[in-house]
Amino acid sequence: MVEIRDLTAGKDLQRCVDIEAETWGPEVLHRVDVEHLRRTVAAGGILLGAFEGRNLAGFVFSYRIEVDGVGIQHSHLLAVGSGDRGRGFGLRLKLAQREAARKRGDALIVWTFDPLEAVNAKLNLGRLGAISRRYLMDFYGETGSPLHAGLPTDRLLAEWTVTSPGERPSLSSLPSERAPAPGRDSRIVETRPRGDGLVEPVKIRLGLDAAALSLPIPPHIQDLKRLDPELATRWSLAVRRTFLHYLDRGYEARGFVDARQVPEPLPPGYVLARAPRARGLVDGLDLTTVPFRSRVADPGQSPLE
Repeated sequence: MVEIRDLTAGKDLQRCVDIEAETWGPEVLHRVDVEHLRRTVAAGGILLGAFEGRNLAGFVFSYRIEVDGVGIQHSHLLAVGSGDRGRGFGLRLKLAQREAARKRGDALIVWTFDPLEAVNAKLNLGRLGAISRRYLMDFYGETGSPLHAGLPTDRLLAEWTVTSPGERPSLSSLPSERAPAPGRDSRIVETRPRGDGLVEPVKIRLGLDAAALSLPIPPHIQDLKRLDPELATRWSLAVRRTFLHYLDRGYEARGFVDARQVPEPLPPGYVLARAPRARGLVDGLDLTTVPFRSRVADPGQSPLE
């Protein structure tokens, strides 16, 4: 039986620090420590752990900010121990985080994620129903983590609306992960399978105007970085160029199609949909103050501009 609860005991906070090291590597820069976790929770942040018996399998951690007097939880870390991954702990932790934010009266949860990590995109957009309207170039700079090595730390900003009072999010209330993908004629990046089993981008189509578009990405970017660093870089630049162009034209990332849902040899991909452009809470976020950021791509601008 899995139990999600607030973390306050020193041994549990230290376990969070250890899980962070397991996930991003012991040499990662700007790691959180026990005292930082304590201070952030005292200031309105959320720190929840997933327990199976006495085993703390994973945790989710966010700090609270305000925009125009409205509370927002900026989710900084979601991590599961190396022996417990792939068992649904991350999904349960995010649901519990949203319920905790609802009880606090917060309106939104935001976080950044690597647009090339298919597993994260599937969870964030395909399962949880978050959307992304902002693309942040080289958001963290050099982090020291092996997971981030070899490519710029570009990030998508996920926006997840907290449910209204009385509505309790649950596994059964999540959006369907079987959302249909746009047709092949609406695919932004044309791809070609290679003889070695890898898929390469061959053409970027920036003149599409359909209501829904699809953007494929590699199914396993960490493997691709190891097998063919040059191809990984080509994918990174193609995805960056695509998002910057289409988000600026009024599209937003609304879903993610898993590799199992598309015909072979097509890779998994994002679903981009045209949406009305209205100012929201995230437009007032000053992400230059986000903890643990080493730099921004253009220090003269807010990364949201």
